[in-house]
Amino acid sequence: SELLLRAAALAPSPLKIELGEEGVRIASSALEQDLVLRGIDILRDAGVPIRHDDVEVAELSAQTYLGRDEIGIAARFDSCLHDPDSTDGHRACIGLPLIIFCDLHHNSELAAEAFSVLGFQTEPVTMPEKVAFLKFLLVYHASFGSLEESVQIAHRLLAFDHEITLEEKSDVVRKAGLALWRAGHTGNGIVALTRANSYAAACGLRRIQFSIALMCATIFTDLGDIAAAETWRNRAEAIADEIPSFRENQDYIIIASEMSTIDCDQVEVRKWYAIAVKAFKDSSDNRGRRWLYALEMLDKHLSGAPMNTNAVITLLTKTLRDGDNGHAGDFEMAVAMRIAHAADGPSASELLLSEYLTKYRRGRQPLSRALQKAIKTIGLDESVCGPSLVSATSAESA
Repeated sequence: SELLLRAAALAPSPLKIELGEEGVRIASSALEQDLVLRGIDILRDAGVPIRHDDVEVAELSAQTYLGRDEIGIAARFDSCLHDPDSTDGHRACIGLPLIIFCDLHHNSELAAEAFSVLGFQTEPVTMPEKVAFLKFLLVYHASFGSLEESVQIAHRLLAFDHEITLEEKSDVVRKAGLALWRAGHTGNGIVALTRANSYAAACGLRRIQFSIALMCATIFTDLGDIAAAETWRNRAEAIADEIPSFRENQDYIIIASEMSTIDCDQVEVRKWYAIAVKAFKDSSDNRGRRWLYALEMLDKHLSGAPMNTNAVITLLTKTLRDGDNGHAGDFEMAVAMRIAHAADGPSASELLLSEYLTKYRRGRQPLSRALQKAIKTIGLDESVCGPSLVSATSAESA
């Protein structure tokens, strides 16, 4: 994709447009978001209107993942939903980056609006639009709707395995695996992620391989399979050694910092806090800012620095009260419990955990290792984790 975009920058029209559009398509499928935006600039310079087509979908996806202009992106998504010139096919394709945007920014209002417009429209006939539509429904239900419905859609998408390109397979199977994992189908989720990794490797999608390796590393860490977790983390680090810029990725910083600070080693906490400050301080991304604050409060707690305990716990749990979808919530809760226990004893931390598990935590995936360790360190009854939350069954994996 980078070579195509370099060639496009130098080529005359219409070759510039042809090379630019192909470069954007490949960069988007490989999750190379910076290259997508570079290609968009080339196409704009060539006079291509970025409206109601796959180029707009690629641009909005890239801006969403890179945390650019949250208000402006939300307005463009809303326009795509309601503009009378938008076709059902375009809406189906724009739905996926829209709902990912809602998930990243915890925008449940826009998610509900998107579902009211898209969720009940006629399922597209063409395979690309059908897959895009089902991926929208998958992410919507996994993040905001019915987890049971997300499992059904995941299995539908896995059935398309032989009807789509290898690049599309890696994305479809990866998303299906993540949805299954989030819904508590841990073994099946791992199988799907492993298969997605094979597809990504077959077509050289290094960033997707990197993303899957990180995800599997944290899944196996949560399951207590340290050997498997290290294997997957080493795969991710090997890819990052080849492409060091991958270590600037938000997911890398979040996952690596959690795995490195499970034992609350203050040296590691301060190391990753410094890295997170550099990465997230000026970011508009909600999860990054939350992670940064949790690391900062963990450092203060470990150093014994004075803090307004009630105010800190309120901020750590503020987003959780609206429902959380993954490891950010588990990590925040682990920090909040440690602070509450130090200030007010085990009953306060136990109350926080009980409320989190029964009211706030949406996903059914295993509790993060950081939260499991906090529960054990504080001395709470580890049975609250439940057997289904701390291990994948062999039958499910099979």
